[in-house]
Amino acid sequence: MILNLTQYQTKEIKKINSVKDVTALRTVRKNVLYERLPNFYAIYDEDFDKETKHYIITYKKKIVTGASLIKKPYSLKNNLKSYQIRGMFTQKLFRKLGFGSHLIKYLLCLAKKDDNLDILWCNSRRNAVDFYINNGFIKSTGFFLIKKIGIHNRLFLDCR
Repeated sequence: MILNLTQYQTKEIKKINSVKDVTALRTVRKNVLYERLPNFYAIYDEDFDKETKHYIITYKKKIVTGASLIKKPYSLKNNLKSYQIRGMFTQKLFRKLGFGSHLIKYLLCLAKKDDNLDILWCNSRRNAVDFYINNGFIKSTGFFLIKKIGIHNRLFLDCR
C-alpha cells in the first residue's frame, strides 16, 4: 500500500503520561524497535520519572510515531541542560511521510521555549542517522555497538 502525506489532514502531537498511554507506547516501541528481543528492551527505567516526557502522533486512534525525552546529561557537554531522545520510532507503513520530522521540529520548538533545555541528543541506529542529520542534528561520535541492538551513532542538536 502506498501512502502519501496529503492523506493526513493534521499530524496532531500529543503529550502522554498516564500509565495506560505509556504502556501503549511501550507496546508499539517494542513492535517497531525491539521486534525480535524480549519485552524488557522496550521498558525504560526512566519511563515514569517526573521529568521524562513522552510524545506521540496518532492516526485513526493508533500510535504512528512516538518518542520519549529523558533528562540525561550529554557526555560531551556536561555543563548544559540536556534531554535524550530515546525510543523514537515511526511505524513502517508511515515512514518517509514526514511524521518523524514533524515530531522532531515540535520537540525543537518546545526546547527553544524551555529555559531548562540546551541540548537534545540521541543514540541513533545506523539506518536512522541520516534522518537526524536531515533534521539538524550533528554527529558527535563514531559508530559504536549497543549489544543485541546494533550499530549506533551519537548525535546532538544545540537548542540555544
